[in-house]
Amino acid sequence: MVMSTAGFQGPVSESQEAGRFLRIAPPALVDGPNDLRVTTAAGTRTVSVAAGTAQVCGVTVKSDAATSLTFAANSGGTRLDVVVLRVVWAGPSSAVSIVVKQGTSGSSTLPTLTRSAGATYEMPLAVVSVGTSVTTITSPNIFNVATYGGLGGRMRIAQESYCAIADGATGAEMAIEGTTRTYRRNSDGSWTLVTDVNSPWKYFDPIIRYKGDGNVQAGTASLGTGGVRRGRFKVVDQFLIGEIEVRTGSAGWNFGAGDLTIDMPPGYGPDTNFADRWLEGHLYTTDESLMDWPIQALVKGGETTALMYSPTSGADCRMKPMRATDSTNGTGKGIPLIGSARSNPKVIVISLLYSVV
Repeated sequence: MVMSTAGFQGPVSESQEAGRFLRIAPPALVDGPNDLRVTTAAGTRTVSVAAGTAQVCGVTVKSDAATSLTFAANSGGTRLDVVVLRVVWAGPSSAVSIVVKQGTSGSSTLPTLTRSAGATYEMPLAVVSVGTSVTTITSPNIFNVATYGGLGGRMRIAQESYCAIADGATGAEMAIEGTTRTYRRNSDGSWTLVTDVNSPWKYFDPIIRYKGDGNVQAGTASLGTGGVRRGRFKVVDQFLIGEIEVRTGSAGWNFGAGDLTIDMPPGYGPDTNFADRWLEGHLYTTDESLMDWPIQALVKGGETTALMYSPTSGADCRMKPMRATDSTNGTGKGIPLIGSARSNPKVIVISLLYSVV
């Protein structure tokens, strides 16, 4: 067995020194959110990179004046380019520069950055969206992604869009400035949203829909006069937690025909590690006396609409998809079965708990 070292008495090469810094601190940081910040500037497809200081694998880089960069023309679909601070270790020829790495027209894939400490390392400063035939790079098309902080705590980044281009050690955490959203670096190099626990509840509209049956078309359920539906959630350590409440009003409700589904929080579908998630809930009906029913909502990996299930009837605990009636539009055809009426829900409550993408 051979064990090599760098740091004991004796010379340490610039490559070894870069590797040492890479292992004890975030690989690339600017001093603060305004250092080397990219903003729009006068000129055709031109941006300005502010003065500032950065640390890249142990190399301190200080720019004392703004740098102008011009992007290549784009005749195809929208292109994603990246402004990088490039550090090259080459003995007496070592150099630093701020350059544009050009993406592919019509592709949402970012260009690949070189990240070899002690050889060539490219630190992303901003992702820039270059539209077809544009002549001006506007502020909404500039996404500053340079990291800062992180010495003894979480790294920080100014904007969430394209934050996954940031570099960091496996297990490192990165907070989005001005929010309570935190990402964690995975062993495969990706970043996962792990917590939003301190943020206010996010609210959404849990719309109930019926799939239709026979000649009855699919549609959106009406809750009638005074009906209420509300949902709220937050993400905690990759898990979405929340609750749904739906109440019908005094008159005029309509749940159509066919299986009933309910919308989950948009944009936060469950991950695909499991095919099915079953969420616990409760159904209250008022026809043929007041009755309480246990229900479950099935939401599949990657989807944000759940299919609701209830007991088949008071005499059959087997679960089937909920419905008010079938293609006959008649009574006694719903699930759960109510013999002399449609199975219209009066109250639905569902607890939300599943791992998110």
